Amino acid sequence: MSPEKPDALLWMDVETTGLDTNRCSILEIGLRCTSMDATREHARLEAIIHISRETMLTAQLPALDLHLNNGLLAQCETSDPVHCSPEAIAREATRFIGDMAGMYTLHPAGTNIQHFDLPMILRFCAKARVFDSSPIDSLLSYRALDVTTLRLTAKTLGQDPYTYRAKPTHRVHDCLNRDIAEYRHYLTLMATPALATKVAPYELHGTNLHTRPTRTGARERLFELEGVSILHFGQYSDTANRNLRAVAKTMYETSGEPTIVEDDDE
Repeated sequence: MSPEKPDALLWMDVETTGLDTNRCSILEIGLRCTSMDATREHARLEAIIHISRETMLTAQLPALDLHLNNGLLAQCETSDPVHCSPEAIAREATRFIGDMAGMYTLHPAGTNIQHFDLPMILRFCAKARVFDSSPIDSLLSYRALDVTTLRLTAKTLGQDPYTYRAKPTHRVHDCLNRDIAEYRHYLTLMATPALATKVAPYELHGTNLHTRPTRTGARERLFELEGVSILHFGQYSDTANRNLRAVAKTMYETSGEPTIVEDDDE
């Protein structure tokens, strides 16, 4: 029996000729494999894809304007038509994902990852002819990380993650840097009392959201929320109850349904 592979995040970003995942073309692709806390980068692939003038003219007007201004269309048109062809880059991306999947359990990560970037990449890589390669979707975990979820959670808790952003360049290198930086920021909030102190304890009644301690001696607690586990380590485990109530409050405000907290410590 082979040992279990460690988990890793496969960050994805594409720049395209529009928003239709079934028809639009990829102009630039970025893939970056990191540790689950995104503090270590294992490998990356960033590539511009050659497109013809005819393909360029099929771009939706907002995308055409955007990528004319950021210089991407000019780079695509002047790139090597052989080495940067869609087929060549699709083969490169397929090999990259296959190599990473051989070492790690890959969790797709990014912004709006499952509704845009991942479907675009799956369709794009389907044209690759790589000998003995598995379909890309079979190499990826169904558990994905969408940074948009974290941004919406922050917004629900009274923050505005969109206010102080630099103007996006809509280039894959910058977009991946932004997503990873924001993700690490949210991890910092979750690992300290900062998030919990933003929200007053929210008292609810009932029994379907509960906490229970796991390892005795190790300062950690496991919180189960409808089958989803959140692990709090180290000195910050004392704030976990307040974090849990913050989650319960958010669930109540967004669903309108009473969310139930059962606290063994009170």
